[in-house]
Amino acid sequence: AENRAANMELRDVKEKMEHLNREVLKVRQKAGYIQNFLGMSPAASGKGGIGQGGMEIDPRSSRLRAASSPPGPPGTGRLRAPAREEASSLQDIGQLDGELQRIIGTLEKRQERLDHMPSISPVDPQQSWISSSFGLRTSPFTNKKQFHVGLDIAGSEGTPIMATAKGQIVFVGTNGSLGLAVRIRHDSAYETVYGHLNKAMVKKGQHVQRGDVIGHMGDSGKATGYHLHYEIKKHDKNIDPFEYMMDW
Repeated sequence: AENRAANMELRDVKEKMEHLNREVLKVRQKAGYIQNFLGMSPAASGKGGIGQGGMEIDPRSSRLRAASSPPGPPGTGRLRAPAREEASSLQDIGQLDGELQRIIGTLEKRQERLDHMPSISPVDPQQSWISSSFGLRTSPFTNKKQFHVGLDIAGSEGTPIMATAKGQIVFVGTNGSLGLAVRIRHDSAYETVYGHLNKAMVKKGQHVQRGDVIGHMGDSGKATGYHLHYEIKKHDKNIDPFEYMMDW
């Protein structure tokens, strides 16, 4: 009766271990999918596995039955799940935990980069329109072909101007033909410039988040009317801001 009870307990433990292993496999498959999506190389498996070896015999062998037949004193015949199964599952869980931590770290770094990347319009699209694109244009002042290094977004006087990504204010003041301007350094790659403001709402050294109001639209400097001159610089090179205005 004790052996029967022990066998039932062993079967129950084995079923639980098998269920646990199936669940670990499901999570590992999902982790692998996310790693592929993020372009991460799979984590290297641990060196070697659980140590196993020794002589093996047919489970139907008389030697095995003879070795297990003596009942022994009460309480000494209890059976338990093989230790290697428990150790194997624990190792799987440990490796999976390490893989998930790598994924979380990668996501946090990627989120930090995205937070510092310009990605919205500096002016509400419902309150503005693009009056001059990035690139070659006929200058409104000379009627000659010139390269426009930013994007002109027109609107009403006083329309709020927003920071397009997380960053630090590195310049506030008059900047030649741009009039009253604000410059934000977002990270080692990106900077943005906002020109022709009639009022600045930030100070040099201040940290801002995407969507914070940094000033209001005006026509200061060299301008034919109320608008914002908006620039994005990537590694000190001007790029087309329109490609980074996801909400336009």
